[in-house]
Amino acid sequence: MAHSVAATKSTFFLYLDVGSGYRWVLRSGGQRLADSEGAYANKAECERAIERAKEGYPEAVVRDLTR
Repeated sequence: MAHSVAATKSTFFLYLDVGSGYRWVLRSGGQRLADSEGAYANKAECERAIERAKEGYPEAVVRDLTR
């Protein structure tokens, strides 16, 4: 993942991809910066993956779209 100045305005979106599992995507300014390489069987695994990815984007917020 490439770090950019846009990181302070970035948002991780956690969502449920019907049929495959939980996924995340990182967006900033309408652009996709990164996404999960695959689906996670449960939400907790996906949340852990987001936390690891946040190391490069510490100011990014997380929006849970599964609620």
